[in-house]
Amino acid sequence: MKTKDQEPIALKKFYLSPLNYLDYKEYIQGLYDLVKEKTPSYTYIRFSSDLGFSATGVIHQIIKGRRTFSIKAAQKFINTLQLKNFDRQYLLLLVRYCNAKDPDEKTESLKKLIEIRAKSDPSQLNHDQLEFVGEWYHPVIKELISLPGLSQDPTVIAKMLKPSLRPKQVKGSFELLERLGFIRFDTEQGCYQAVDRDLKTPRSVSGLLAARYHQACIDLAKSAVSDVDKEKRDISSITMKVSEPLIQKIKEQIYQFQMNMLGQEEASDNTAAIYQINVQFFPLTEFNLLSKGQDT
Repeated sequence: MKTKDQEPIALKKFYLSPLNYLDYKEYIQGLYDLVKEKTPSYTYIRFSSDLGFSATGVIHQIIKGRRTFSIKAAQKFINTLQLKNFDRQYLLLLVRYCNAKDPDEKTESLKKLIEIRAKSDPSQLNHDQLEFVGEWYHPVIKELISLPGLSQDPTVIAKMLKPSLRPKQVKGSFELLERLGFIRFDTEQGCYQAVDRDLKTPRSVSGLLAARYHQACIDLAKSAVSDVDKEKRDISSITMKVSEPLIQKIKEQIYQFQMNMLGQEEASDNTAAIYQINVQFFPLTEFNLLSKGQDT
């Protein structure tokens, strides 16, 4: 006979939208934590059973990344929780995004995730914000406009950029930057003036936009390897062993490096070009290698 604590829980009562997540593992963990908060004796095995899976640690393995969350499993998850409309579309696409191996497929999935997020709540994320982070050249043109004396002729700017654009794209960028409040047209001087402000987005969607922007930056770096002369670029990488304390130390040093570069920009005169500095630091193996790789 089952006790009250062992009775199945109707998880549909514990609503948690996936729209604020960019990793299905974090979303599933968030749902578990929500149930656990109301039912302290709740376990991952019960969670798995209540979701319609076997009464095992399968869901815990998915959360820890030891097992893939398939589309078929996601469908069962969705049906149990009775997720509908944008929640349903988003979670299925999130699974494809997280499981994608091909970079182009991952980029396209992320773009669609952002579009669904925007449609679900237009008040928090609009098309202009998506456009700004979706194309590499908008932040560059924003920087160019801040340079005094530089021609704002779209044809001239289009040829300055690498890769070059069409004048129509530059003109469209002017209009976008003006709508977002990054620039304003000075009628007396007959040209655009830069406005010192940041792109304001709700915390719930900022991660999505950041991921999209970083992907665009990495794509530019890949092109620069072959398209930019060695004398005008510096692209290098190192592979190293790290401890957990060293990981945090390196992240802090990267941040200090970035702040140092911005300080040098402010102190520099006679701008010659607009450059991009990308820094990526990420694991190539699982953690705790020695404990996992010991001979038995």
